[in-house]
This record gives sequence, C-alpha cells and structure tokens, in this order.
Amino acid sequence: MERRLARARSVVSYFDRTYAEGKKFSWKDGVRAHWCLVRYGFSSRKN
Repeated sequence: MERRLARARSVVSYFDRTYAEGKKFSWKDGVRAHWCLVRYGFSSRKN
C-alpha cells in the first residue's frame, strides 16, 4: 500500500542588511569564494 504525503509550502522572504545594520560581506568575499571553488571544489584530483 502506497502512502501519499501532502507537501506544505511556505513563503520565505529575505531582506538584505545594510552596513549600518551589520552587513559583514563584500564583493571581495564573493571573489575569494569563487577562487576557492575553482581551486578546491572543482578539482578532479583526489587526495
């Protein structure tokens, strides 16, 4: 017997914080994250 479950949907909203409100990330952090993904995340070499 197959049991079906109902999915619940909820709305998620997000508002960016400003630097005055405590924003801690800048575009430089995004560049660093992409560099780390390229260097470590997508490498085909296994350690």
